Amino acid sequence: MPGEPSNAMAFQPTENGLRLILNWDATQMGRYTNHIWFARPSYTQQDVIDLAEEIDGTDFSTIVSVWHEAVSLTSVALVDEREQGAPQVIVNVNQLGNASGDLLPISLCLCVTLRTSLRGRSYRGRFYAGGLSEANQQNGAWTQPVVTGVLDFVQFWRDLAIQEGWNMGVRSGQINGALRPSAIVVPIIHHEVRSNIVTHQRRRVRRV
Repeated sequence: MPGEPSNAMAFQPTENGLRLILNWDATQMGRYTNHIWFARPSYTQQDVIDLAEEIDGTDFSTIVSVWHEAVSLTSVALVDEREQGAPQVIVNVNQLGNASGDLLPISLCLCVTLRTSLRGRSYRGRFYAGGLSEANQQNGAWTQPVVTGVLDFVQFWRDLAIQEGWNMGVRSGQINGALRPSAIVVPIIHHEVRSNIVTHQRRRVRRV
């Protein structure tokens, strides 16, 4: 239509998909987000509310303790991605990390690889943990405590999904290089840190 950006991306629905947007505030470094995906057949708005209430009742103090003390997980937005414009539920968290030392640039991340039972890049995901401390690395490598802490953070969401009757997965929007009519969410079966070299994983941060 006239006046609309010519490169605007069309909305692609996600079959059974619920997007969880983790909103972070790194003070002087700015705000950024992580996006993770849950799936459940024919879920209702009440199912989303029940999941939000479980998140709201979680003590995140230990879960985010490996993040820098100036970095806060401010909120989690639960977005129904089955259709455009569907309602979302926002849970306020406002939990600071506990790691001291200098805050690293939020574009310098520890990367967790998310694996599914299917082969191919479209069935493999990544979780990028930014907002970490200079104290989390030694001799150019992430220390084992921060690696364990970030892996535990991902495990928390996987466990929560199963506990509440969902699956945490990798969203796949393509098949054989072509766009799917609806994206799918393929369950994660394993997650790991493949490289602990600090300079190895950089990414474009989703700033807000």
